[in-house]
Amino acid sequence: MMLEEINIKESVDLYRNNISFKNHSENDYINLILLFWNISFDYGLESFCVTEKIFTENEISNFTTEIEKLFNDAFKNYPNNEELQFWKVYIDDLSTYSECSHKENMHNYINRDNFYLPHFYLYVQCGVLNIEQLKQLKIILLKEDDSYKKSYILSYLDDIEIS
Repeated sequence: MMLEEINIKESVDLYRNNISFKNHSENDYINLILLFWNISFDYGLESFCVTEKIFTENEISNFTTEIEKLFNDAFKNYPNNEELQFWKVYIDDLSTYSECSHKENMHNYINRDNFYLPHFYLYVQCGVLNIEQLKQLKIILLKEDDSYKKSYILSYLDDIEIS
């Protein structure tokens, strides 16, 4: 499933409902946060959402506030969750147009078993290409259920060949 195949409104409703009805996981928070952030940060996606009447410009302008609330709520429900911490750093970095400003933080995460997202950050933000680690991340993602996070990351890893 690639980004263009996602029904944005249905995805937002699903993640929101799971969170609202306390039937959530950290992935519901991550997916909703990432989706809101990507819509508000990517002008092309924002324009698509407005043109297709998925969201109004006013709704999109409120996403940044909603993202902060979601992060706060997620950290209350899932304290010390490494993946939530990763996405907070990643989104903050990209939102401020900082390139590779959290490289040292990512290196602290790298030594943890089966946590490949720091390699994604280093690839996207720092241009550091660790093929073997990115292959492992891609293999893991391809086994996961479809989600916005999965599609988002895989869109960056399209050129990484798995042999």
